[in-house]
Amino acid sequence: METYPNSDALTLNWAVFFDSRRVMDKVLDPESYDEYILQCFQRLLDSRDENIKSTAAESLYTFYFRKEQYEKAEEYLSYFSDRNPDKKRRQAEIYSKTHRIEEAYKAYEELLFYYYQMADLVFYGMRMLARQEEDQEKVLSLIEKERQLAKVFDRGEFIEEVYNLESATVIKDADRTIEAMKKLLETVDGAFEYYQSPLYRHMNLKELPEKYILRVKESLLENIRDEETYTYMKSDKRWQELLAK
Repeated sequence: METYPNSDALTLNWAVFFDSRRVMDKVLDPESYDEYILQCFQRLLDSRDENIKSTAAESLYTFYFRKEQYEKAEEYLSYFSDRNPDKKRRQAEIYSKTHRIEEAYKAYEELLFYYYQMADLVFYGMRMLARQEEDQEKVLSLIEKERQLAKVFDRGEFIEEVYNLESATVIKDADRTIEAMKKLLETVDGAFEYYQSPLYRHMNLKELPEKYILRVKESLLENIRDEETYTYMKSDKRWQELLAK
């Protein structure tokens, strides 16, 4: 440290190491090192390296949060990128500790909303890979996980039935296809019922315009008429009746 006082990477690694070891090794009077360690992290807030700067800010946040100095800890959240979901999680922690319950709920709910979308996209991407490999068992397994995910995150019966239909088309099960499609048609008006879910109560989600819901209905009808997807249903009278309706 004396030889390379201007090395931000060295300072960061040293400060993090020193900060953790004094706790792990149960040194005498660990708080006597606070000032020195804080100075290291504070200096790194001016680093040109964004990773070093954000790690220093995270360390300062953690330090003051541990000390229950929540107002001070909150100051360092400004160094976190707004695109970093961990910023919102830590902000929710601050809200919770400072009795701002409504704000804490809202922040956590927004995180749930975000993480559902991310997880669903990941599962979908993996499912497309499994399709490329023609691994039907894996495709079905991933679809089921997507369905369970939708259930856990209160996305509503319509979304769950979307995945039931996906499974039915993969294995070309006529009975399951009919059942799932009928349920989709019955529940399409509630396609966005998760907007009223208690899980997202503090987000104050606005109801979507009717034209958007009509677009979903039109998309569903186009799906039913997709002859390539439902070739195996062509000769099924029940399917023809469904199309006629």
